[in-house]
Amino acid sequence: MDMKKIFYLIKRPFLVIFSGVSTYLLVTNFSLNISFAISSILFLLGFFTWSFGLIELGKNFSIFPKPRILIKTGIYKKVRHPIYLGHIIISFSWIVITQNLFFVIFWIILTLILAIRIGMEEGLLEKKFGNEYRTYKKKTLF
Repeated sequence: MDMKKIFYLIKRPFLVIFSGVSTYLLVTNFSLNISFAISSILFLLGFFTWSFGLIELGKNFSIFPKPRILIKTGIYKKVRHPIYLGHIIISFSWIVITQNLFFVIFWIILTLILAIRIGMEEGLLEKKFGNEYRTYKKKTLF
C-alpha cells in the first residue's frame, strides 16, 4: 500500500474516532474471555472492511452522496457499502465488549441513519448508472 493512501486514511475523522473509541474500550476492558475475543475480531473485521472501502474510493469519497463513477473492484466487488458496513460492525463490537445499553441505543440509531443514507445513495446511483447499477446490486451484498 502506498503512503499516500495511508495518509488519506489517517485524515478521515470518523475512522480515527471509531478506531480510538474501539482501542480505548478494548484496552480498558481487556480480559481473556469470549466477549473480549469476539469484540476484538469484530473490530478488526469492521476496521478492515471500512479501510478497504475508503482506499478503493480514494478521492471519490464524499461526505455528501455524489455519484461520480461506479466502483466495482476490490471490496466493492462483493459489498456495495463497505464503509457503512464497517461502521455497523465496529459499533456492534462496542456492545459485545461493554454490554452497555448506551451502546445498544447508539448502534440502533447509527444503523437506522445509515440505512436511510444507503437508500438515498442507492437512489442516486440507480438514477445515474441505471441498469449497470441494478445488475451490480444483484451481484453484491449490503
